Amino acid sequence: MRWIGLVGLAQWLLSSCSTGVRDIDFEGRRYWITVDADSAKGVDSAQLAQLRTVETVYGFSKNGRGRQYIRQGTVSEAALFNWQIIGDSLQINQATFSVEKLDNGFKLSSDSVVLFMHQKP
Repeated sequence: MRWIGLVGLAQWLLSSCSTGVRDIDFEGRRYWITVDADSAKGVDSAQLAQLRTVETVYGFSKNGRGRQYIRQGTVSEAALFNWQIIGDSLQINQATFSVEKLDNGFKLSSDSVVLFMHQKP
């Protein structure tokens, strides 16, 4: 009887643990962003060529705020964004992405694009 109780407790503990993404996976970190070219729907070859020359970095702060850094050649720009984890999804401003953990970062997928995030040292 005691064994059954321990097994039940172990199952409850395992089912109550979150195996998805957490705020801590992003807070205080910076990630390089690359776009999966095959996923970019509605993007013509000229826009795709431009995407390949742009370097994008997302910096995530602990307060649900972040800063996006974009550099193309010698021109750079920064913009603020809001973010939050909702279940196993990451919401950046109004865009929601499903998140898949990879060995070297994350794969973010939405209806219109797939992004890869690699942690910046």
